[in-house]
Amino acid sequence: MLKALAEYYDRLPEEKCLPPYGQENVGIAWILALSQEGKFISLQPQITSKNDPLPIYQVSTRPITTSGIESPYFFGKISYVLGIGDKNGKKNADFVDTVNKIANFFRNDTDFQAVQQFYKSPEDVDKAKSAYEREKKNNSFIQENALVAFSIYKPGRHTPLVAEKEELIIYRKHLDEQEQSTLTLCSITGEEGPTTRLHPSVVGNAKLISFQENSVFDSYGKTKGDNAPINKVIADKIAKAFKHLHTSKYNHHKDNRYKIQHIYWISQSREVNDDMIATFVDAVFDDPQDSAEIVKEILKLSNSADSFHSDKEFHIMSYVPGEGRIAVYQWRTGIVEKVFANIWEHHQNLNTINAKGELDEDYPPIYSLSRLLTALEYGKKGDQTRPSSTFIQHILDSIIWRRKYPRLILMRAVQKLSSTILKLPEYHNKSKGKDYNASIDILIGLIKAYHKRNCKISIPMKLDEEFSDQAYVLGRLMRVYQETQERALGYGLNSTVFDKFYRKALTAPQQVFPRNLESLFSAHIGKIRRKNSYLAELLQEKKAKLTDMLPKEKPFPAHLTIEERGRFLCGYGHQFLQDKMDQKEQKKKKNED
Repeated sequence: MLKALAEYYDRLPEEKCLPPYGQENVGIAWILALSQEGKFISLQPQITSKNDPLPIYQVSTRPITTSGIESPYFFGKISYVLGIGDKNGKKNADFVDTVNKIANFFRNDTDFQAVQQFYKSPEDVDKAKSAYEREKKNNSFIQENALVAFSIYKPGRHTPLVAEKEELIIYRKHLDEQEQSTLTLCSITGEEGPTTRLHPSVVGNAKLISFQENSVFDSYGKTKGDNAPINKVIADKIAKAFKHLHTSKYNHHKDNRYKIQHIYWISQSREVNDDMIATFVDAVFDDPQDSAEIVKEILKLSNSADSFHSDKEFHIMSYVPGEGRIAVYQWRTGIVEKVFANIWEHHQNLNTINAKGELDEDYPPIYSLSRLLTALEYGKKGDQTRPSSTFIQHILDSIIWRRKYPRLILMRAVQKLSSTILKLPEYHNKSKGKDYNASIDILIGLIKAYHKRNCKISIPMKLDEEFSDQAYVLGRLMRVYQETQERALGYGLNSTVFDKFYRKALTAPQQVFPRNLESLFSAHIGKIRRKNSYLAELLQEKKAKLTDMLPKEKPFPAHLTIEERGRFLCGYGHQFLQDKMDQKEQKKKKNED
């Protein structure tokens, strides 16, 4: 895992290149301008509204201290730079001490000398403090902990930040040499180099790598870190790669409904199209704005390029940031081509005719993890249940690594669909269709995907009159009984066959199909025959075809398993939607005639 992060740092494209060892990219909110003599000139904000992004500068940083915080060189929070809010004055004193050490090391550097002179003049420091208090009132949108950096004004010349000077890299190298770290073989790369004792923070003060005192890392006479030595430069690369991914818009996912976060990356090849891969994997977690168009574009590119046909490694890490360290929940790695195929197979498995009667077999809709959880009513307002971290991880394993879907998905989908599907008739019987519930599509898709992967049963995407699975046929038969009542008595009844017997038919078919439903069917057919004998014959023939598909010995089982209930619901839904589409087609032809 650590090696993969270090490799990712090395292979980042130039436009996303991370700073080298000893430097960081930071956002600066305030520029404190001094004259070449160290006199205060101005303190200027770098942004004009809270929506403006902070300008990013590549600055040098000090070696990690025992507190784990990298103290700044010529930039920092206002408590460090001017001592405002520094209760005991320690932060400001440490900052000024660092300025003096660097200025004394580079006695001929006028920029360092100017900052040193500034701190020797209480009058100029007070002017800077007053300017900050004044500007802060006028720019209250700038956060209290925003960074301040020194700049030396030189008329007619570009004036970079003092913290950007290359001399600071030399000074950092000088400090590293003074530390006299033991040269050992790095446990990650196998190369000899100086070992780090303290590792950089990656999220707040939390570290990805840390060693506990008086633990196994101190055993066999080893000092802290020597049992698992990591090169200083490699540790820096790992931290920066993790930070980059953690703050990335594309390679990082966080959902407030559960604590676990995820980052994903390709570690080795610069040839793989990162943006295209990221877009496709992002859709696993978050809904794209236009999923259909994105998928079509990706598939066109993948057919004409080798971006998804790569044997390079894909990595995904699941973790929980803590106060002092990052708790890595899981890390997995696989081949890019296989990961793409697994994700695409998942989307295809979910594809089914939707509640509007629409189906695109070539370009399935993209349902993110968030949408799946919403359809299962996790995190819905009023629902106190929350998905466990293990459940979330199992779903991701199913999508990305082609593991079996967790059984809880089927149980929850059947439970929710058995109540949600009651809204299908209500939706289709209203002209404007305002009650359309998109979760029906996802729930049927989840049941279909579970059967395909776990049970090796291929439930069709839409009505298949040749699909003879008993539970699927029973679901279709339930719809025929419902349709017969609608034709006989009309719509909008206070109590229907479906309302009375649907739940019992779903769990114990033997109790309602042979007697209750069959008896009502006969009564309804008799009523229809008196008005329209042709329609009555059609409905009887439709029912007969279905009963002929049922096993002769035991057509109506005493109980249905959870898997069979899922197929029952799919059969009912497919038959219902096909009936409605047939009715619309007949109405259209009638109007044309």
